[in-house]
Amino acid sequence: METICYALPLAPQDLVGIYKEKDESEKEYILYVDYDKTTEKLTDQHILIYLANTNFKTSFDKVTPSLVQEFIKTNFIVHCPMLSRVVAMILKVYLKWELTDGEKLLTQNLFTMEQIDEFIKLNTNLIEDLIEVIQGLFPYTLWKLHSHMDDPSIEPNLVECVEEIKIVDHPINIGPNIARLVTDCVDVLYLIFHIRGVSQTFNKQIYNDNPKYHGSDLFYLMNQTKVVNCIIEMLPEDFWNDKTE
Repeated sequence: METICYALPLAPQDLVGIYKEKDESEKEYILYVDYDKTTEKLTDQHILIYLANTNFKTSFDKVTPSLVQEFIKTNFIVHCPMLSRVVAMILKVYLKWELTDGEKLLTQNLFTMEQIDEFIKLNTNLIEDLIEVIQGLFPYTLWKLHSHMDDPSIEPNLVECVEEIKIVDHPINIGPNIARLVTDCVDVLYLIFHIRGVSQTFNKQIYNDNPKYHGSDLFYLMNQTKVVNCIIEMLPEDFWNDKTE
């Protein structure tokens, strides 16, 4: 079946066909967006707001630097693995890490190396902010695990780590799509921890209990997508107290 790329905002007749296809499909429905036709009516910011409100899993026939920048900064969460992967590619190139064969293919037909290099040149501060936020996922996870325990004292290593965690609360250009990035591209989470290490600080502007994630908070989403498990598995084998009564 030929893939149809839709212009946003969707016409009522298109919505009828989309919901029919979505209901009949055995796979998760993906809304394919015609970027050029859509930008005749909507800015990048309004494209992402529209998609966040419709809650469709989305893909684009074209990706631009301005769309990627808005995806990183917007306060609206969008389920678009393609954009997450482009951001992951930018981070890999910035950190001087080799792209996978699949990512190299994307640089030929979706987001070129020239676009990546130009994005890095123009958005170095934004990329550094993004890396810092990703590093903050580690202490945030430990802090949340500690807060959910009835008696945290039974895990002295966890208590010691949490005592060293610093929580800050200041404006930042990174939006909640950090959740989509580390969920869709857990490899970039490992990469940043490997190259830059983890942090002892997290920012409440990102890491909080606000239900921005379609009715769920960030930690719930991280649990559902096994990102919390990935963090736990990074800890030393003797970190947890396995003493039984």
